[in-house]
Amino acid sequence: MEEPVVKCEECGQEMRKIGPFARTKPEGAASFNFDGTYDYNCINEACGKIGKILKVKLYG
Repeated sequence: MEEPVVKCEECGQEMRKIGPFARTKPEGAASFNFDGTYDYNCINEACGKIGKILKVKLYG
């Protein structure tokens, strides 16, 4: 399955996928419960959102 292209809301350029990252889970919770959320980052240096993480739910 091909991943969709995610574009920055502010500048319109394609964003870079930087996740998912391991998040803290409650004691006893299953470690394979992935909610389908990926972290993206704008890499356009002229954009006001550069370096800010945007969470995008692609699956689920």
